[in-house]
Amino acid sequence: MRLYKSMKKSTKGLALIELIIALGILGAITAAVVTLASRSIQANNLNTLIRNVTDLTIGMKQTFRGNYDVTPATADTEIQTVLKNAGIPEGAFSNPLGEPYKFGIASVRGIDKRAGMVEIKDLRKEDCVTLAQQMYDGVDYMKITDGTGNFDADIEIPKAVVTDGYLKSLYGTLDYSIVNISTACGARVDGNSLILGIR
Repeated sequence: MRLYKSMKKSTKGLALIELIIALGILGAITAAVVTLASRSIQANNLNTLIRNVTDLTIGMKQTFRGNYDVTPATADTEIQTVLKNAGIPEGAFSNPLGEPYKFGIASVRGIDKRAGMVEIKDLRKEDCVTLAQQMYDGVDYMKITDGTGNFDADIEIPKAVVTDGYLKSLYGTLDYSIVNISTACGARVDGNSLILGIR
């Protein structure tokens, strides 16, 4: 009888320990699922951003064909209106990672209104690197900034250097490498702004 009572007590203690272990395992699994879901959402948003920006840059190139005859002060809304009228879907104008895109115009070799500009703000370093790699061949100009400045007046920058954030200019393509892109995007962990110029 005495042996039975001692076994009964140890069984109760074991059940409590099992419950604590089970809750710990469940908590760890939940944390892993939440982390994976968060990464999946971020990757999906980045893919949407790449698709949207590709649609916009191709649309700008095909619609304006190097003649951005818009008023500089209202270029942002005028370019968006022209692109929407040309059939670019409304969804392409939303940035799933942050602030809305900013549109503008620039000169090409001193000739006014020959290039369109689009700025993508609020990029984390990893997103900046991926977007810059994906968009590099489809644009004529590329610069990484902190998002506080204005567009350059001309997309032909004679002394463009990576340390100033330039990755591509009409004056001459800089050495395209993951190291240069990481250097330009790496000045800030968050808050990178990628500016693309399209003739």
